[in-house]
Amino acid sequence: MLMGFDAPRRPSRHTDEPPWKTGLVALWNKEQQCPYPPPPEKKWNCNVFAGEGLSVVYGVSDFKRESGWMNSTMIADTLAKGHPMWQSIGLASDPAATALAVQAAKEARGVVAVAPGHVALILPRDSVYSPSLGRYVPCVAQFSQGSQAASWIGRPLSQSWKKDQLGSVTLYARQDSPRANFELGSCDDWTPSE
Repeated sequence: MLMGFDAPRRPSRHTDEPPWKTGLVALWNKEQQCPYPPPPEKKWNCNVFAGEGLSVVYGVSDFKRESGWMNSTMIADTLAKGHPMWQSIGLASDPAATALAVQAAKEARGVVAVAPGHVALILPRDSVYSPSLGRYVPCVAQFSQGSQAASWIGRPLSQSWKKDQLGSVTLYARQDSPRANFELGSCDDWTPSE
């Protein structure tokens, strides 16, 4: 399900680093320390990158419970059932919906791409051209527990799902924002190297 089709770009330096980058990279590194598979006695899955990432980037804590952050499966289920602060803005296969996702991210509303069992965080960055789709798509961050190759910060949405899977990926945006609008910058790959 999580396969890349567009070559990643790894720039030598970043001139438009957002204020949330350091926190998101720290969260990515923390998730890398999680044992996979989780030990049987562990009651909480540590695959919480999407929920905690929304807090780091957008200041949104809608997917936090007393026991900790929801994992991707819990977030996907919650959004599919309906969350009062979130709305579906369309499918990732629809260019108009992906443009709305980029705009909502710029408005600092919090945006995610969701398919069963997987959530990718839409970053407040410029859309990026996807050769495999022949169009522009949002810039995403995702974490796949147990697979560093399927975990990244700052790559095109088209690396998260195959072209024929995008019709089953729903884009959700938060209805309002606790933060001011973002200035968009380029979609650069900030995935920490091993």
